[in-house]
Amino acid sequence: MTNQREIKFVLDGITERALDKNSEILDDDFVHVHSGVIKAAKETVWTGWRGLLTTTVLGHPQWKWPLWVRGQFDMQSAGYSHIAHSYGAGPTYNRAYRSFSIVGTPEGEWEAIVGKDGSIMPRPETYALNFWVYLDGKLLAVGEEGTLSQRRMEGYLPVIETTWLLPDVRITFLSFADKVDSKDVCFTRIQMTNLSEKVKRLSLFAVVTPWGPFQFYPVSEVKYSSELCTFTVEGKAAVVFENQPESYGCSNYEDGYVCEDASDGRLEGNSIGKCPLGFASGAACFPVNLSPNEDKVLDVKQLVDSVDLDTQLITKIRSEDTDSHLQGVKEYWENKLKGKMVINIPDNLAFEALKSAMVDLLLLKNGKNIYAGPIRYHGDWIRDRAHLLYAMEMAGFHEEVHECMSYFEEAQGPDGYFWHTTVPLYKEDKNLKEFDSYGEAVWSMVQHYRFNKNREWLQRMYPLMKKGTEFIKKLRLQTKVLEEGKEPLNYGLLPISWSAEHTGPPDNIYYDDIWTVCGLKSAIFAAEELGMSEDVISMKKECADLEKCLWNSIDRTIEKKGLPCFPASPYQEVTSTIIGNIAALWPCKIVESDNKRINEVLEVLYSKHMPNYCWFHDIWGSYGPLFTWSIANCFVQKRDVDKVAKIFKWTLENGQTATHSSPEGVHPKTLEGGEGDGLSGWAHAEYIMLIRNMLLLEQDESLWIAPCLLPEWLSENTSIGIQNTSSTFGQVGYSFSPDWVGGCITVEMDFKGDLPKNGFKLFADHPEGKSIKRVMVDGENWHQFESSKVNISKIFKTVEVFF
Repeated sequence: MTNQREIKFVLDGITERALDKNSEILDDDFVHVHSGVIKAAKETVWTGWRGLLTTTVLGHPQWKWPLWVRGQFDMQSAGYSHIAHSYGAGPTYNRAYRSFSIVGTPEGEWEAIVGKDGSIMPRPETYALNFWVYLDGKLLAVGEEGTLSQRRMEGYLPVIETTWLLPDVRITFLSFADKVDSKDVCFTRIQMTNLSEKVKRLSLFAVVTPWGPFQFYPVSEVKYSSELCTFTVEGKAAVVFENQPESYGCSNYEDGYVCEDASDGRLEGNSIGKCPLGFASGAACFPVNLSPNEDKVLDVKQLVDSVDLDTQLITKIRSEDTDSHLQGVKEYWENKLKGKMVINIPDNLAFEALKSAMVDLLLLKNGKNIYAGPIRYHGDWIRDRAHLLYAMEMAGFHEEVHECMSYFEEAQGPDGYFWHTTVPLYKEDKNLKEFDSYGEAVWSMVQHYRFNKNREWLQRMYPLMKKGTEFIKKLRLQTKVLEEGKEPLNYGLLPISWSAEHTGPPDNIYYDDIWTVCGLKSAIFAAEELGMSEDVISMKKECADLEKCLWNSIDRTIEKKGLPCFPASPYQEVTSTIIGNIAALWPCKIVESDNKRINEVLEVLYSKHMPNYCWFHDIWGSYGPLFTWSIANCFVQKRDVDKVAKIFKWTLENGQTATHSSPEGVHPKTLEGGEGDGLSGWAHAEYIMLIRNMLLLEQDESLWIAPCLLPEWLSENTSIGIQNTSSTFGQVGYSFSPDWVGGCITVEMDFKGDLPKNGFKLFADHPEGKSIKRVMVDGENWHQFESSKVNISKIFKTVEVFF
């Protein structure tokens, strides 16, 4: 989460009158803060909790509210939010329609957030640019009438196209970002098309509003400069128009939302709006006459970064050609993805989702930092980055991952603790520690070495691993205390930590211990690679002791409480928080896929906590696609194709937006974002890893080829495969071509690397369950095969499998 700004209000005459305007519908709980200046806005204006925002929306239903606000106040909608909900969950805080996309530049610090209605917030916690249209005597917000649809250009580019279809008019908003004089600029082209045989007259309004896609972000000043055709927000350059609008206006809470001025299709307001309540707004009006079947366009540009008003810069931005920048963005991403992982499967949705996920991860990367999301998670958590970087390694972005590795050198404190995040709100509180971070940091560094084999780099990073290991040894002494001569259930585990939010409240979370075992095993690998024999002995001893304490605690907890599987901690019950436990199998792989305790967890998750084959978190009140993909990755290792197929289909179709953004949590009724960021980098990473593992899995010191091809992919004689994917053994690609009529499969292999210790395993599942009868490897008979698996102990080019 980003650090929320402190909002302080001075109670003056305007504020008093503004509050009095809603006095008739203010409830008693709100009245007590009237003289307390809205309690620093955090519990009322900031989130709208039974306060000013809620009563304002109720009192002004004719005002033009964002799409998500309208949905949560509409009792007929699936996302209706009960007004009496407590702090943070009221209808003026988006909990049901948190669906948005990002556009940005790979080098940029911020990504602009594009809402489902085409609105754009240029960076976290600032104003948003919305659009309204005055048509046939009515002022309409986007989506208020007609239908809305959204897509990515070419299915994967960070170019978001929002289409608003009205009976006679189609309005399309095309948004993307590019550099102008080293500044990130969000370009939006609005195309208006007359679909009728009559002349249509309309007015398009570009609106600066404090309502973002997430919540209300106070804006105290909006000002329009007619000289520069530019809106400023809080004195900073914000929205730039190529042409002068016919009219413009700015407003504040006392005078009413700027939509009141726009209600007759034009504006006659002030050039500046100031509001101590943070409700300043502004709009520019562009009248448009459309002949039958005619198109007209309007280009709008926003500064993504917070930039002072500079005449030269604004003049430059105004003159920039939108088409040229759009072409440049297309060419950049086409070149960026060349030579990187690509899949060939008969599922266009899955294919587009993969490319989109790769693009979004690159957008979320900024130098050595990589963020889990664009708003709430615009901060660097080691937990998230571990998954994001591993997915990028698989996809072939090794240079980008290498740049991120230097972060770990800064993240470690003098005591050896890897600070779990860079976000000041958390780092400043020394008690807010998350003890899974050691394992994730060391694992990430060692995985990077396994991909790049850079021994000199490993030698440089090794002291961090050793120092972190010493920290773990000292840390565990806190729980190695007997109670009445007996070992408590948490004996030898990591102390109480905040751990990950999906594992429940602070406790002795097994997730921390699982990741620490993984980190210790990774450190042992590094020490062995570097010939640090004494360290190897010491680390193995510590690792064996922690593993013994971990599984002893798990066994005793299950036995003592009579539980169907082990809970998130020895002091919790079995709830949806057990999702953290599967990290032992994926991605940590500290147990085999037939491990009894992990299989008990998977069984409870699958049978009790996965309605529609998608994990549902009781704490979030939402589906969690990102952890659902983790569950699927566990079943891939078990080669349970049936479960993977059911999970994959529903979650892919319902766990992402039309623009392939995967929210952290998905609302169970609206199937839109309902928890966390509306775009989760971790979810993108898990999806990338799942698709790759379904097609190519590193397991048991071998490479598994086609371990989990879905039945629908095999239903026709269509070639399936993966190209340019990275493994710790080398670069891999293959094509898997079935000929079910002829009763054979041909696999063409493109492998550049070292032979895995246990070779290759090719899985050839016949749709009718037929067994393999004969195998040819590079034109010669091959005898190492079973009913549906071929074991190959050499580097090869071609395999032919006959049934």
